[in-house]
Amino acid sequence: MATILVIEDDHDMRELERAALCHSGYEVITATNGRDGLQRLAEVHPCLILLDLMMPVMDGLAFLEARQRDGIAVDVPVYCVSAGGQEMLNEARSRGATACIAKPVDLEQLCDLVAQVCGGQS
Repeated sequence: MATILVIEDDHDMRELERAALCHSGYEVITATNGRDGLQRLAEVHPCLILLDLMMPVMDGLAFLEARQRDGIAVDVPVYCVSAGGQEMLNEARSRGATACIAKPVDLEQLCDLVAQVCGGQS
C-alpha cells in the first residue's frame, strides 16, 4: 500500500484529504506544520507529499528549503496545495515542488493526481 504524507495545518482540510486518500486505498500519514512533516519523513518514506504552503511554526516554503538543504526525501515528489496565489505557487516550484494545486481542492481530482504518481490503489 502506497503512503502519502499530508502536511496541512487546517484540521478540516487535513481530514478531508486524509479521508479521500484512505478511501482510494492509500495509507495516509499527517503532519500539522513543516517541522512536524520533516519529523514524519524520518519515520516513513512516502510516495508523495501533499504540502500546504501557509502554516504556522514552519510554512511550506521553509519546509521545501529545509528538505533540500538537509537532503531529506528529496526523491519524493511534493504537490503543494495552497490558497496563497500564483506568486506563492511559483516560489514553491522554484524551491523544488513538483506541482501546485490551488485551493479549494477538488478531492476527486486530487486522488486522480495522486494515482498518477503513486499508482492506482484497489
